[in-house]
Amino acid sequence: MNDQSRSPRERFAPRPRKTGAAGPSTKVMDRLPAVRDELEHILVSLDQIANRGEAAFLDPEDEILYLAGSHLIVNFDDLAQNRLPQELRNSHPEIPWKRITRTRNILAHDYLAADREIVWVAVSKELPELVRLLLAT
Repeated sequence: MNDQSRSPRERFAPRPRKTGAAGPSTKVMDRLPAVRDELEHILVSLDQIANRGEAAFLDPEDEILYLAGSHLIVNFDDLAQNRLPQELRNSHPEIPWKRITRTRNILAHDYLAADREIVWVAVSKELPELVRLLLAT
């Protein structure tokens, strides 16, 4: 089963990890592999949207790409806020975490007020760069 066909619950299931000299008797739940899988999935989806082009994204008659892009921003913020280890977040002060959360709040609660061109730039340029930066860590 590939990662795309697994449910979010399955993708975010904690995975045991050995730590320290204690070996297998001391296990902690490690979510980082699942978070990396989800970041890779987000990146693939962002690239698919960007490949369709700005005109398709901004077309008011066909808003599926806009809704998908908005969902990916919301999903990324949820991942960053709730599943990304705090140490990893702290190691990237260059990432505008608060701005991402503000954008997520607009998209989640008042998406009609969002400027589609700003969302396009976020989906096609800014968010892919941030995801790649996190994956490179």
